[in-house]
Amino acid sequence: SHFLEEIGMSNSRFEFVHSMTPDNDSPFAINGQKCRLSKTGFDEVLIQFSPNPGETLKAINKIASGGEISRIMLALKSVLAEKDQVPVLVFDEIDSGISGKVAQIVGKKISDLSRYHQIICITHLPQIAAFADHHLKVDKKTAGNITEVQIKALKFDDQVSELAHLLGGVSVSQQALDNAAQLLSEAAKIK
Repeated sequence: SHFLEEIGMSNSRFEFVHSMTPDNDSPFAINGQKCRLSKTGFDEVLIQFSPNPGETLKAINKIASGGEISRIMLALKSVLAEKDQVPVLVFDEIDSGISGKVAQIVGKKISDLSRYHQIICITHLPQIAAFADHHLKVDKKTAGNITEVQIKALKFDDQVSELAHLLGGVSVSQQALDNAAQLLSEAAKIK
C-alpha cells in the first residue's frame, strides 16, 4: 500500500492466515466442525510477513525486527486511529532501519496519531523526535551494583541541544544546533 511505501516498507508482503482450533467437546461448530470459542471469537489469525523480496513469508513475530513491528503497528493504528479505544501507544525504536525522508514521514504519522492517543516514542532519529509535543531525556547511570534512571522534561533550548547531540554526536557544533532548531521549526509547520 501507499502507506507502507511512505514508511520505508514498500517491498514487504503480508498474508493473514485464518484458522480455528478443533475441539470435539465444544458445543460450537463452524461449517460442521466443532471448535473452541473464546471471548474473542472462534478464529485465530496468524500474520505472516516478508520484509524483503525473495524472503519467504514467516510468522511476523519470528521474522520482523522491533523497528519493523513498530512501523507495522504504526500503519495499523493509523488506519484504525479514530475507532481504536487504546489510550496510550508505545513505539520503541521505530527508527530501526530507516533514515532521513522516511524518518520525517514516520514522525508526521506519529504526530497525526497523537490527536487520538497519547504517544510514547523512543527514538534516536532527530527527524522523528522533532515532531514530539514534549521531550523527555532518560539517563541511566550505574555506580557499583546500583543503577539509577533519571527522567527530565526538556524545555525548548534543551530540546534543541538534545536533537543536536543526535545529529552531531558527542561534540555539538553551532551548525548542529542550528540544524536541530530548524528541524523543530519544520516539524511544527508540518504538524
